[in-house]
Amino acid sequence: MSSILAILLFPFILYCNKLPSGMIFPKEEWQASTPEKQGINSKKMKVALDYLESNSGHNGNKELAIICNGYMIYEGENVDSTHNIWSCSKTFTSTVLGLLVDDKVISLDSKAADFEPLLKTFYSEVSYGNFVTL
Repeated sequence: MSSILAILLFPFILYCNKLPSGMIFPKEEWQASTPEKQGINSKKMKVALDYLESNSGHNGNKELAIICNGYMIYEGENVDSTHNIWSCSKTFTSTVLGLLVDDKVISLDSKAADFEPLLKTFYSEVSYGNFVTL
């Protein structure tokens, strides 16, 4: 079932990543937008969301947020709920680091404190490579 959900939602993610203009990065809050303003067909998105809702257990889409070009185009009613995800974030961190290395923005030997000064006091020698080998 999760592979079906990924197949349904993947085109939205892929399309959002290919739109070159109008990309923003949020400050304190996400700016809201309509799916259409971000190049997404809201009727097709609703079909995917309805399918996800009917196959997702008791929380359904209540904790789901969809971001496209830096704009919130869907926000479930409990989107601010928190959960302990244990080590799941390592997968996302490793993926993003791999993309940054591939784009030659950083190397795995780059010191994290060079990009985040708050780390200099206690973690001045920690490299990005250390993050992917935790």
